Amino acid sequence: MRPKSGTLSPEDRALNHQISKVRIRVENVVCKLKKFCVCSEFYRNSTRRHGLFWGCVASLTNLRTLTGPG
Repeated sequence: MRPKSGTLSPEDRALNHQISKVRIRVENVVCKLKKFCVCSEFYRNSTRRHGLFWGCVASLTNLRTLTGPG
């Protein structure tokens, strides 16, 4: 968080940069999960298979994230 004086120390700037890099990565993964409509729609299948479904979607998202952009 920026102090009232309006300037950050170099250490604080570096910390903010690292936090923003992680935040962007997480936001991109959540966006990819939403493209599978897992988060945005009601799950209509058997509740026993819900964990399996999430595992498959998470695995595909991880594979897509590790193999490159897109």
